[in-house]
Amino acid sequence: MKRNEKIEKLERLGIFNQWKYNTERANETFNIECPDFSMTNEERMNNLLDVDCCFHRFLAISFPFYNTPEGAVFWENIAKNNRT
Repeated sequence: MKRNEKIEKLERLGIFNQWKYNTERANETFNIECPDFSMTNEERMNNLLDVDCCFHRFLAISFPFYNTPEGAVFWENIAKNNRT
């Protein structure tokens, strides 16, 4: 799945802003824990969007599902329902 397809799907599912927020939070935590490999939120999101993989894998590598305001079940269901 290409970058623009991922963005379109996130928007179509109505979760783009949630994905962005959770990815930014995960990146901030990563930057604290691994400062030698830190990157900006924009760099992190661009790297994720550029990975050529299926949608559910893309979600799974974006951020830990358990540490989100929506909860793990919310994201697991989206990933499960969007396997291709």
